[in-house]
Amino acid sequence: MSPDEIRSEVQKYDWYHKINLGNGIITPGRNYEMMWEPTKEFMRKVDFQGKKVLDIGSWDGTFSFFAESLGAASVTASDLCIQPTLNFAARVLGSKVEQQEASVYNLGMVFPPESFDIVILNGVLYHLMAPLFALLSINTVLKPAGLILLESAFHDNGRDEPYIYVSYGEDEIYPGDSGSCTFPSPRAYRYMVEIAMFTLDRLECYYKPDIWGRILIQDRKRRMKYEERYNFYEYSPETFKFSPKGWRIESLELN
Repeated sequence: MSPDEIRSEVQKYDWYHKINLGNGIITPGRNYEMMWEPTKEFMRKVDFQGKKVLDIGSWDGTFSFFAESLGAASVTASDLCIQPTLNFAARVLGSKVEQQEASVYNLGMVFPPESFDIVILNGVLYHLMAPLFALLSINTVLKPAGLILLESAFHDNGRDEPYIYVSYGEDEIYPGDSGSCTFPSPRAYRYMVEIAMFTLDRLECYYKPDIWGRILIQDRKRRMKYEERYNFYEYSPETFKFSPKGWRIESLELN
């Protein structure tokens, strides 16, 4: 496609991310550089060379393409539905990013166990009603010692306490956005990743305009300790692993 054809095609889509397509063409995404630039800088400190990467909640694919540019051997962009913007950007960029529809809750049903070196979870966790379940699901598809790179939102009441602030109704952090519902405190994040069998490598609270802010976390998958084998019911005491196949979500018929 010529630059003029690319510019014309770009205008047909609703973009969330700002992606550099070359030839001076940047997609007209939202103005969230105060989050995206620190997130990319956080990612730059990780060795992506030759790694197999899963980007959860990829949307237009900016972090998928960025991981690819950092040397990842393969990148899979996953979301509840694959956006046409991701397909278009990948075509223009000549990207080899693969695409797979999946929920963060059922990764073990979609991908082989322990198949990724790095999982990216940027801008997703604070939208989840079951964040611990999501971390357990990610655990199943990460290789031993594999990494989660996580960007999310946090709440801070001025005390170092492990709580989760539920943003809803008159107490919404982002008024009118009930989908941004789960704001753990920094200490809660530390406990959550430990319970889900990860070791915390890095935690940075990088943006705090109010009693809430944004957070960057790097976790490394760890082995369950022998003395922990009966502490967490979601894990098998025989294999020391979490199996999502033990979960069953039944559909309900409403009369």
